[in-house]
Amino acid sequence: MAGIVGLTELQHTNGTNVMTIGTDGSVTNLSGNSYFVNNITVSSPQTEFEVNLPAHATTNGAKCIDIFIKGITTNQNAYIKFSNKSEDGYTDGGYGRSFNFLTGSTHSQNSGNSDGNLANCMVVAYYQGTYDIMINCQLIDPSTNLWAFAGFASGDNSTTPVSGRSISHNALGANKPMIGFKIRAEASNSMVTSSMVVGYKYTI
Repeated sequence: MAGIVGLTELQHTNGTNVMTIGTDGSVTNLSGNSYFVNNITVSSPQTEFEVNLPAHATTNGAKCIDIFIKGITTNQNAYIKFSNKSEDGYTDGGYGRSFNFLTGSTHSQNSGNSDGNLANCMVVAYYQGTYDIMINCQLIDPSTNLWAFAGFASGDNSTTPVSGRSISHNALGANKPMIGFKIRAEASNSMVTSSMVVGYKYTI
């Protein structure tokens, strides 16, 4: 398949400093208007890491983004959160909806109407453990740049298998394409990413 070279910039926040820690995610044309980005690495441990979409995705206006994260570990019971980014940066508010998780035989649901953590992000995991995470991002209304998100997490906290699912949405504003996304841990430096693999597919 034909390939194009893109640049994926990753950043992390450690305390109050944001530092660039890696580049050169490779972009491959899968078919037609579908592209895949891999070879993304993140140093460990982290509070958050950020992925900026290639210029090709933002110039042409990505319509669908599928994100895969393998082997992300949280070393304590704390939310792992997803946020999307426009040219104005990350928006707080507008996500809402719900996060459901199952551990052992116990099922729980957090609602965006009652849990402030869900108001400024989409929560994808909670319990201590190592997770594989899938996040689907769909552009629903181009006039307001409204995106809908669905998150799925599967992991093992060393004693009890844990899984979770999320649904959320956020409007970035007209003529402000989604240019990146961020994964953040609720607790400082609680993400262990040394064995993590990140990739995503986007269509334009």
